[in-house]
Amino acid sequence: MSPYEFRCYLQVEAEAGPLLILFIGIPASGKSTFYHRVLEDRNLDCVSLDVLGTRARERAAFEAALAARRSIVIDNTNVTKTLRVRYIAPAKAAGYRVVGLFFQSVVADCLARNEQREGKAKVKRLAVLGMSAQLELPSKDEGFDNLFFVRITDGLFEIEPWKES
Repeated sequence: MSPYEFRCYLQVEAEAGPLLILFIGIPASGKSTFYHRVLEDRNLDCVSLDVLGTRARERAAFEAALAARRSIVIDNTNVTKTLRVRYIAPAKAAGYRVVGLFFQSVVADCLARNEQREGKAKVKRLAVLGMSAQLELPSKDEGFDNLFFVRITDGLFEIEPWKES
């Protein structure tokens, strides 16, 4: 599915009520770039620890969006089930549909993309390796209504339905 088709899918889903879109992937797997290229103009509240700076601010932004029943994108690594449940459980309790996007996390590719970053956007090599070691593949059993796999091919995003293994 193309980014355009994915945006159309989200539009249809949003008509049924608010969405929580949860990004999953190690640093430099393309999460923030995907948000800016594909979702930024979709009237979604983007909650990102990188932007907000502290867990307290991140939590406050998430809770405010939930209270306002606005659709939300969580642009963080969310590499473990424990990290994901802190968003999924409250969203499900509030009647949200939850969509997960797993970003292909090939360490060599992520390290190469990270090297191209400048300033604060660049993370330490050990952060990429450490997150990769912690990465737990998502499953619909976690509370996702739908899951997708996102890869970057020749600088373009490709999105396909998640296949449980």
